Amino acid sequence: MRTFACLVVYDIASPKRLRKVAKVMQSFGVRVQKSVFECDLGEADRERMLLQAEKVMVEEEDQVRLYRLSHRALHGVVRIGTPSSSLPEPAVVA
Repeated sequence: MRTFACLVVYDIASPKRLRKVAKVMQSFGVRVQKSVFECDLGEADRERMLLQAEKVMVEEEDQVRLYRLSHRALHGVVRIGTPSSSLPEPAVVA
């Protein structure tokens, strides 16, 4: 199964929905900031994640964005500030 690196960011208006969307994202990726996750997903997992988030969201008030990245782009990430102990090294799929 081919996987794709993704950066998922979201802005959810309601604190209750925000917690629910965060819980969905935590089951698919690694939190790198409060509303930002890095994920390594196959197509089926990507669709399942978006469907689960969509069930929680109110379309007129909330937003989720998924940016597909190359694995090479992940190796080029520059991090400054407090390191995240839960952040794994990017995986390379050959």
